[in-house]
Amino acid sequence: MPTVKISTPKGMLTEEIKKEIHQGITELMIKTEGRGNEDFAKFVTVIIDEQDPINWSIGGNVVTSEIVENLVSA
Repeated sequence: MPTVKISTPKGMLTEEIKKEIHQGITELMIKTEGRGNEDFAKFVTVIIDEQDPINWSIGGNVVTSEIVENLVSA
């Protein structure tokens, strides 16, 4: 059973984007590991792990809520 875990600062992904990620990764796993067999979807687990921005850094700089907002609006 493949499990794909995505970690991201909280607030970076909208509900719509999360749904697209779940669907897209599941489709990719069906295509690659499941060799195109649609039944393989029942074995694919996708986890989006959202962490407080203070627990993240980019280029050595702690991610602030302002950085998250700027990235989301870009």
